[in-house]
Amino acid sequence: MTMFYLLIILMFFIQSVVSQNANDKLIACCAHDPQIDPGCAAKYCNFPNINQFMVLPFIAECGPKGNTVSRVWDCISSKHDHTQCCTNQNVLPLCRAFCNASKAVPTDMLKYGFCTSEFDKYRLCFRTHLKHHNAIRQ
Repeated sequence: MTMFYLLIILMFFIQSVVSQNANDKLIACCAHDPQIDPGCAAKYCNFPNINQFMVLPFIAECGPKGNTVSRVWDCISSKHDHTQCCTNQNVLPLCRAFCNASKAVPTDMLKYGFCTSEFDKYRLCFRTHLKHHNAIRQ
């Protein structure tokens, strides 16, 4: 009987891990990173809350808080190359630099500032990837 109960518990645990959606994984990724400011995590580590209109407020609010911005970006993007998805979403060619999150993200706001208008397309790619893969931190 004990083995039967262990099997039931194991199946329940596996189902709960598999059933996590992309947003749950994003929230957990941010929560498990001590370098992310908890207030910024609560406000921005949530796909519905981070959109093209919130990118600049996010940077302004969380930029002064250590490595929060880069670490949240790592959780959102999974540090994955989303270039193909971004191409399929018709992200402007110059702005595709943000799609390959396996490399350093551009920080030149004069050159790339207008790319915030493409953020909802990046977000779709990031969220789709995270839906089918584990977060970088769990």
